[in-house]
Amino acid sequence: MKKSDLRQMIQEELSIADKDMEKAVGMRKNIEKILEDIEDIFLMAAGRLSNANSPGLQAAISAGIKAGLVSGKVKFKKARAKQELDKYFDR
Repeated sequence: MKKSDLRQMIQEELSIADKDMEKAVGMRKNIEKILEDIEDIFLMAAGRLSNANSPGLQAAISAGIKAGLVSGKVKFKKARAKQELDKYFDR
């Protein structure tokens, strides 16, 4: 492979990365709104569970949420979260 071919391949990769970043910048406000919505959901859940006052249950819910998150993707698997929560209730 010639240096010029390699240089062109690198330039194409950088161009793709630049385009991806432009799209991401354009979506930033929407992404921040999603994060605000997630925070609101957690606050609502904490309010609903405030009567429980059980650190063990809160830890189980937290572990369930972590288990439900799919690494590297914007995805949540409810079944994984439920399996983790079942460990708390099945003891």
